[in-house]
Amino acid sequence: MGMRATNTTKDATQRHVNDMLDTLRGEHYRHTQNVSRARRVPPSTGNRTAPNLPFFLEYYSSAPAPKRQSGPPPPRSWTQSASVTDTPNWRASRLAPVFACLPEPSHTDDFPPLARLCLRSLLSLYTTDELIEEVAPLLPGHLRRLLVRDAAIHAPFSTAQLLRLGGEEGHIEDELVIVGPAAGLREDHAVRLAQNARTFTTEKWDADDDAGAQPLQSLVILSARLTSSALLKLPPSLTHLALINLPDTILLYRLPSVCPLLVFLDLSHNSWLNEHDRRVDLMRVDWTRWTQLKRLVLRGCYVPHELPAKVNKSRWDDVAIIQE
Repeated sequence: MGMRATNTTKDATQRHVNDMLDTLRGEHYRHTQNVSRARRVPPSTGNRTAPNLPFFLEYYSSAPAPKRQSGPPPPRSWTQSASVTDTPNWRASRLAPVFACLPEPSHTDDFPPLARLCLRSLLSLYTTDELIEEVAPLLPGHLRRLLVRDAAIHAPFSTAQLLRLGGEEGHIEDELVIVGPAAGLREDHAVRLAQNARTFTTEKWDADDDAGAQPLQSLVILSARLTSSALLKLPPSLTHLALINLPDTILLYRLPSVCPLLVFLDLSHNSWLNEHDRRVDLMRVDWTRWTQLKRLVLRGCYVPHELPAKVNKSRWDDVAIIQE
């Protein structure tokens, strides 16, 4: 018993001595810091001056801000109305419905995806020709398709540039977006697209993607001319077709026989549909031939009040008609 009591007393004394030593060391350290007046900074784990955001965001931060002038804005009569149809915002609003219904995710500017940020950074580093000749061949198909969509809003490609991007197939991953007035669909281009669609046999539909290129399935034409000869030679494989703000009239009643597989059709902002002599064009279309049609967009143009009944005649499911 005496031995245990002695050991317990020694342990308590040793702990007390250790506590006193720790206290003295702490007081000595604080005293030394106060004397030297050294700033107590936590150790750095890295370079705090280095940027912590992706480098390509500098492309957006360095974009020039819109210039503001003092005084009230100029009257609307002083502005050129033609320039309104040649802005990214205008093109984005016209292309939004079709981009939202294409097989790939919708194209929105509210929260641009990482892939689009990277592509726009490439646009800031290379010229258009360099991008098409050197960068685009290295990109996978879905990124080249995203590149064309984004360029259609911010800096549309010309006809020659689209042909170089499309290669032998004439399109980019079964999709083609044409924005005028710098671009258009030539008749020989339409013929090549139709030939590729006809040579695509039934066996290739069931084969892997690597077995061959898919035919054109989505065609978007904005503010570009579409001749009657080119329209009649469109490939029958089309499922999504957008003919927006076309400067000239087209043979609407011929579309069902040319493109019988349409699921989506956009005829918005065609001012010639508002003309008195052209208001019957939509009623002349044989809508029953489009058995797979799901959505019809008719924004900014005249729509006869009898049209919904004619479009949905003999259908189990009504076609969604978008007018606003």
